[in-house]
Amino acid sequence: VQASDDVAALSIGTGLRTNVTTLRTALTNASQASSLLQVADGALSQVTEILQRQKAIAVQASSGSLDSAARSYLNQEFQNLTQEIDRIADSTNFNGVALINGSLSGATAAT
Repeated sequence: VQASDDVAALSIGTGLRTNVTTLRTALTNASQASSLLQVADGALSQVTEILQRQKAIAVQASSGSLDSAARSYLNQEFQNLTQEIDRIADSTNFNGVALINGSLSGATAAT
């Protein structure tokens, strides 16, 4: 079909092609956003489990039934878990964009 044959049909066809391209791009963006959220959710789930363990350690350490050596071992585990939270926060990213280390709280430019 040439423009000289049917201008209205060509215009409608071009508009439909543009709409299809736009919808495909939106679908791709939504899929990427879903993947990003799954990565962040996985990391935050791990952090939640660690925090629950740290809470249990804190309760156990404050029970008064442990000697200083046992509390020292609990403290070492607690500190190791804290380091693991920091590692998860620093290494969780999606396509090079850090997700949970706090860097997204400032102004960012869309790329």
